[in-house]
Amino acid sequence: MTPNPAVLPVYRTARRRKRSESGGRQKAGVPGVGGTFDPGRSVNARRRWRLRLVQGSADHLTEESAMTLTPSAATRINVIVAGVDGSPESNVAILWAAAQAERRGAELRLVHAYTESAAMYAGPGLIAPSMTEATTEWAMNILASAKELVVAGYPTLAVTAHLHHYDASSSLISEAEHALMMVVGTSHRSRLAELMLGSVVNRVIGNSGCPVVVVRGAENLPADGPVLVALDGSVCSDGALAFAFEEASFRGSELVAVRVWNEPGLERFAGLFPLPIDSASITVDEQVRLAEQLAGWSAKYSDVTVRPLVFGGHPAETLLRESAKTSDRAAASLIVTGSRGRGGFAGLLLGSTSQTLVTHADCPVAVVGLQE
Repeated sequence: MTPNPAVLPVYRTARRRKRSESGGRQKAGVPGVGGTFDPGRSVNARRRWRLRLVQGSADHLTEESAMTLTPSAATRINVIVAGVDGSPESNVAILWAAAQAERRGAELRLVHAYTESAAMYAGPGLIAPSMTEATTEWAMNILASAKELVVAGYPTLAVTAHLHHYDASSSLISEAEHALMMVVGTSHRSRLAELMLGSVVNRVIGNSGCPVVVVRGAENLPADGPVLVALDGSVCSDGALAFAFEEASFRGSELVAVRVWNEPGLERFAGLFPLPIDSASITVDEQVRLAEQLAGWSAKYSDVTVRPLVFGGHPAETLLRESAKTSDRAAASLIVTGSRGRGGFAGLLLGSTSQTLVTHADCPVAVVGLQE
């Protein structure tokens, strides 16, 4: 049952060795604006360091150079990574990724990861050789089928297939470290799906070095509508804006920039402290802030038409409403959001608004975090 290497050019990766905290190698600290970066710090500490680095550098950047602190920086390689698991939802996602790669003239890298389940263990610490061979062959067939699906629809596209004998989220994060984006498929809209999202998708969103696009398992995804970006002035939303402009430019579509001030939150505050809420004045202030965040981007992307919108209301509900199809507008083809907004807790991998959009939106959702 040895797999035939002629079936598919699969790039195997060795199982990573786990280093103990006491015996693991430590890299030297890296000085920066935000202080010295120690790779041995916790994940949250590293994120806080990156935030200080960006914020501390902002005073020394021109408007043009500030735009280089985006996911589309020159360090990116022209590769789109798509996760493969053999499900119908995964097939929808890899075809969406293939269309993106063709539009950008990029390579599509299909990634499948597998491990032997607990049921395959023949004894304590042992795996039957026949089980290992069968699992490997099964994984190779999944990847081969995915590649055949892409090649059939996009015969001129450069496609590579990478097989990892490791857990899925770590494998995807490793492969997509310098990629243009990572694409993963998901399905369902239930509360259970929202809770279970953390298994793979939530982890890759929270730890990926590139934007992560979550594609819902619908075959008729909106393709010709505008790109909608959620903005709130945070560092993460700046990265989302950069990615959204780039996407709108490649697609030749309109960019809808939406800023939502949290009206329900203010109403709850006013219930405790009887202060008048001037919705009109708040809306005007938010329009000014939105214009400030958009300033300079139209010069860089002169081919993109921008439609700025400001609303008072619940952010996630408003964004879902504005992305939906109505009698006078097409449905959004893509929603772009930061992984966390101004109100996000540093310990959370995915903010509440991003979580809701990923779980309930009818179109693909791109989540952009703080990039290295």
